[in-house]
Amino acid sequence: MRKAGILEDPYEGDQPYIFISYSHIDRPEVIKIIRLLQGKRYRVWYDEGIDPGTEWDENIAEHIEKCEFFLAMISANYINSLNCKDEIKYARDLGKSQTLVYLEETQLPGAMRMRMGRLQAVYKSGYDSEKAFIRKLLEAKGIEQCYEKEDEILKWMREEFHLEELINNLADIEKSEDDLLEDDWRPVCSALKLEKEEPIQQIVAAPSAVMPTPVAAAPTAAPAAVPEASACEQQEGTPVKSPVVGVFYSASAPDAPAYVQVGDRVQKGQTLCIIEAMKMMNEIKAPVSGQIIEILAKNEGLVEYDQTIMLIKEC
Repeated sequence: MRKAGILEDPYEGDQPYIFISYSHIDRPEVIKIIRLLQGKRYRVWYDEGIDPGTEWDENIAEHIEKCEFFLAMISANYINSLNCKDEIKYARDLGKSQTLVYLEETQLPGAMRMRMGRLQAVYKSGYDSEKAFIRKLLEAKGIEQCYEKEDEILKWMREEFHLEELINNLADIEKSEDDLLEDDWRPVCSALKLEKEEPIQQIVAAPSAVMPTPVAAAPTAAPAAVPEASACEQQEGTPVKSPVVGVFYSASAPDAPAYVQVGDRVQKGQTLCIIEAMKMMNEIKAPVSGQIIEILAKNEGLVEYDQTIMLIKEC
């Protein structure tokens, strides 16, 4: 079963698949579309899957030859790329089914406009939601050949045992457990705070018991009676660092809620975000329990190795 929102590896196999042609400058926007297609059970190949040492042109040409459907992500960056122009021309020469996805309003040069004028096209900016856009894209003639049909046994199990409902219920149970753990920590923190404050209150109360003598007005230790800040207030923040160079994602999918936000309380081991590197989706876990006080990385932005992406205040 595919997990929605997680970028899968480029498809390698004998079944019909979609070839994604794009400028790598547009990668963040294109990756969203690839995720949507994969989430809809479409087989997709994109050139992030080229093995080190492989001839780039040879690998690209081989995958264009084998693909069933050619999808070009058009932008100003695309039409300025010689590699992209070569890809779309080669697909046209082979007679591949093609559709153009305009990521932005783009004026095609005369020669390209003449060659591509009769191709199917979808203008992403013309849709109010990604759902409406992907629905229109999947109407393109020929793309249906790349749909991965659900295994009949899995389909039967899904219907017979109501798997979708079961998965949703498990997610609710997990959330309830997280909320319970969070509530359980509050009395512990309060107890620790009271335990710390009680000796201080006794120190303050002691002089009042001997007030009948004038000496009581002289204690110089009064500053010590000021309650010190709690451990939570003194804590500047435990850094959460990126273990790799990659792309920071605050949620599992473009339309999914963020794993955490500033102010949220988290438990040690809880997933905070995802960092994509070398086709791998790395879940970043909380190193300590506490409260998120700052998120330093931008969603879908690049992060460096050992870069601090969040701060957690232990309490």
